[in-house]
Amino acid sequence: MVSHAQHWFEHFELITADGKRYKFNDDDRCVMTFEGFGMPDISYITQRGPFQNGETVIDYRIEKRIIQILVRQDGCSRWDYWENRSSLIDYLRPNRALLGILQNAQFVITFPDTTKRALNVNTIDGPKFTARSLDRWDEWGYTESLRFIAHDPILYDPTAICKTIAVIQTVNELVFPVTFYNSFRNPSGWQVIFASDLVDETLSITYPGTWPTFPNLVITGPLEVPVITNLSTNEFIKLPYSIVAGEIVTIILQPGAKTIKSSINGNITVSDDSNMTTFHIECNPKVAGGINVFKLSGNKGKSGVTKLDISYFVRYIGI
Repeated sequence: MVSHAQHWFEHFELITADGKRYKFNDDDRCVMTFEGFGMPDISYITQRGPFQNGETVIDYRIEKRIIQILVRQDGCSRWDYWENRSSLIDYLRPNRALLGILQNAQFVITFPDTTKRALNVNTIDGPKFTARSLDRWDEWGYTESLRFIAHDPILYDPTAICKTIAVIQTVNELVFPVTFYNSFRNPSGWQVIFASDLVDETLSITYPGTWPTFPNLVITGPLEVPVITNLSTNEFIKLPYSIVAGEIVTIILQPGAKTIKSSINGNITVSDDSNMTTFHIECNPKVAGGINVFKLSGNKGKSGVTKLDISYFVRYIGI
């Protein structure tokens, strides 16, 4: 048996929808070559006016990504050959998720410094085990090409990051001077709200990714009419809702899965002017240095209890 694991510094593995791990780099198995992890395809959206020469680019979309690897598996007997190929097929089959649920597998690359990059993938071209070459004897092993599709083409670090805005103190009095708000003459001013235990806390998050990410937001009450603002992107989410002590409100912002749920009352809604669709963490240079400043505000918060947890994955357009 020939060991191939030392030929690569990177390690490739597939984590199935039910959490099983298949290592493509092992004592008797290795990835011989790979492709598809660089820049994904980009489609530009254009428009053309009357008598215009050419077109004007108004937006762009990143297309799905195809990745392909060539896997070599050695064996010590013909029995090994049949067991190894059956095992590979078992890991790659699309029906490993729970009944009635179509879930992605996770393709993970681990680099020598333990840095990881991942893609959510589905198998589109598994091992065919076609006729072997007659030029050499190879009855105990196989070399197969595998192809996967990532409908979300953006890679990410699979280790989630969580930051917390903890309410340290609340304000019960009006602090002067105050710049009063007027929608016509002074729209940049502030509205004055007479209330108790006002929350006004901020947190800076330095985001190192090369593509925006959509965080999950978890508010622990008590807090009335909470507003979460990314001051760096001018986006906010406002809940016309009172979160009581012990209640948790979870806001999921990933495209295709956006929800807001209370641990007590189930689904709740945001204000009509909230940026629920686009609220995100932005990267450099759209936000200088990737520094996103988050603000949590509201009424009747409690010091040491009320908090906002912000969790996210760092995303990359390619590696």
